[in-house]
Amino acid sequence: MASPSNPSKPTSLASLQALVILANLEEVYTLFKKIAISLLIIAVAGIFCITGFSGLAGADGVGAGSESDPVVTASYVTKYFSDEIQRFMDSVVKPFVGQYVDGNVQWEVSNLAAGQVLIGQAGAEIIVRTGQAVIVDNTVNGIPDLTAGADLKAGSPAPLNHHLVIPRSDGRGIMAQGSIWVMYRGQVSVQ
Repeated sequence: MASPSNPSKPTSLASLQALVILANLEEVYTLFKKIAISLLIIAVAGIFCITGFSGLAGADGVGAGSESDPVVTASYVTKYFSDEIQRFMDSVVKPFVGQYVDGNVQWEVSNLAAGQVLIGQAGAEIIVRTGQAVIVDNTVNGIPDLTAGADLKAGSPAPLNHHLVIPRSDGRGIMAQGSIWVMYRGQVSVQ
């Protein structure tokens, strides 16, 4: 029976017991769903274990190492691709790295006479050791001076013992005002 002031509020002990039983049934139903889902997952995993994942490995059932799915070894790669790898190294890698001595990029030293211009390709590094030189730049960006943390513009003096880097192959470099000694590494040309 319900109370006259609140018709949904139960008033008898039997109604309260019925609500408790109903709440317990909802908990049992939720627990049953969880158990059923867990059993379904275990069953699917068991099926995959029993079949050995053959459906995922390939439809023909042939495993790795067969003629249709060969295992590639180091000797196979060496035998069939060593010439191609060497050609790639010679034509692509070495031109970008610069001069080699025992596999290490080395600094070269050169003496330039007055009026000679040393033009660097992209990535070339230049250090003026002695004498006076000015910056040659066909762009407006200049040459980065890593030592000073500044860009040196065309016509400005190249400071001694500063690390200069040529960012692009666009005609940037240095011009000797007198006899100078420079260190460089990377690809350069003297004009």
